[in-house]
Amino acid sequence: MVPKISKVWLIQLGYLVLAILCIMMSAQLLPRIQEKRTDYQLTQNRPLENAPPELVLATTALGGLRCFLVDYLWLRATQLREKGSHYEIIQLYDWIGKLEPRIPDVWRYISWEMAYNICDAMPTPEERWRWVAKGIHQLRNVGLRYNQNMPHLYWELGFMISHKVDVNAADPYSQYYQIRWFEIWQDVFVGPPDLAILAGAPISWEKLMAEPEVEKLVAQFQTIGVDIEKQYYHLSQLPQEKREKLEHLWQQPENQLPLQKLVSYLISQRLEQEYNMSVSKMWQLEQKYGHLDWRLPSPHVLYWAEEGLAAFERLKQTPSKRLDASEMQILEQNLDRLQHMALQDNFEDGQFLTLTPYRVVCTPNFSVLDALQNLYEKIQQKWGLEKGRESHEEFLKRAVKNCYMYNQPEKAKEYFTILQKKFPKPEYNVSIDQFVVQDIGRTINFGQRHIIESYILAKQLEAYRGLLYGDFEHFQGLTSFIAVVHARYVERHEIAAADNPFGGPRPLAYFQTSAAKMLRQEFLQNFGTEKGESIWKQIEARFPLFSKLLEKEK
Repeated sequence: MVPKISKVWLIQLGYLVLAILCIMMSAQLLPRIQEKRTDYQLTQNRPLENAPPELVLATTALGGLRCFLVDYLWLRATQLREKGSHYEIIQLYDWIGKLEPRIPDVWRYISWEMAYNICDAMPTPEERWRWVAKGIHQLRNVGLRYNQNMPHLYWELGFMISHKVDVNAADPYSQYYQIRWFEIWQDVFVGPPDLAILAGAPISWEKLMAEPEVEKLVAQFQTIGVDIEKQYYHLSQLPQEKREKLEHLWQQPENQLPLQKLVSYLISQRLEQEYNMSVSKMWQLEQKYGHLDWRLPSPHVLYWAEEGLAAFERLKQTPSKRLDASEMQILEQNLDRLQHMALQDNFEDGQFLTLTPYRVVCTPNFSVLDALQNLYEKIQQKWGLEKGRESHEEFLKRAVKNCYMYNQPEKAKEYFTILQKKFPKPEYNVSIDQFVVQDIGRTINFGQRHIIESYILAKQLEAYRGLLYGDFEHFQGLTSFIAVVHARYVERHEIAAADNPFGGPRPLAYFQTSAAKMLRQEFLQNFGTEKGESIWKQIEARFPLFSKLLEKEK
């Protein structure tokens, strides 16, 4: 006997089938709905792609319960913050970010809390840097991935790098941070970066392997047990035998071009995946402004300022107004200010010279000088002729002085003429020599430390050039003058050395060694490595002073 199926059960089954059909139909319509949302600009960000599973779970499966969990986590984080339990807060902030990935203010607060409040409570520069780096990471690597069209987040990131790490940073341990920053990016680029080469890297591993010579090289790596795609940044950890075989492959002439393509791809992928940066955009900035050394902080500030301005343009096209007119204007002005501040820092200290235990030594980057002048003019036209005139005047004075000190007389005269025409003041109605002397006097007595250090370095380099050219009296005169300037510099800044070894004045030997390195580098660049080394050996034989300085550095 077949049991009867009740009418109620049949109705329930029917509703269940109908519900399943509705779910299936809605799933088919979801891509079209998302496309329409994008077309009508109803969302500020692209859908989460390749997001971690826990983030997908937090943003979808928890539903309405998410708000209660977030409130609890904020309360718990506040309690831990008041107790000083900073390391426990990291996991809480990580959860909060995953639960509220699309709320920009969450990322602003978390990153600021780490890079400023917690950082300032740490006793050592190593611990402080750990929190600064963590704050930058939270914004750059996580927050901005899920909030691509929020320009104030780009400004926040650029400002944080500038304010904590760059040459004019306010943090007393900024020079220590600069060393750590340089080491990180030196590792990423495996030396001085060449964006012209990196920008030509294939966009995927499949396209890279489509080139027969690269595929052959990768196969050779595999024969010696090296997965170059996964192990490239860890080759130093391989056994000695494998490293020797790698070195042999590395040196083969026929492997140079495929090796360049392979390395370029691996570096560009690491930039994209670990640092949320695009090689092509970095290369576009170099074409727009001039050579940028991406191991230094200022190019990164410029990168994020430019990304913020691009996001600002996208925001202006969005019908749903998130900011009123005055807020939009302030945001745009802040991004413009960050952009020109980054380029100015790159001009003043954008050419890497050497790395010491206490500082990354840099000199002016003259390749961006004209672009910076054009940017000043553009900003004044955009915001009114009086906007930024005072800072523009100061920039022109520094441009004249730097060009003059670094043996670029024609460029110095060009910018002195611009200064005289744009700011017709009696104090500029003098010869360029008189102007530089007067301005240097003010700099020595009132200028920022890194500007005085650049001046001492430039004069020391000039003294060494005089020695090489046989002008011994000029060398002696400048040496005496440098000693006087250095004594005044030490007098002004020796107080900072009491509690902070990275904040005090550098000894005179530091500038002498740095200038000797610069001079040697000039010969290598002008004559090529082989001939330059030969000439430099002759110089050291004639002037043992240089060999003693560089030997001491070693």
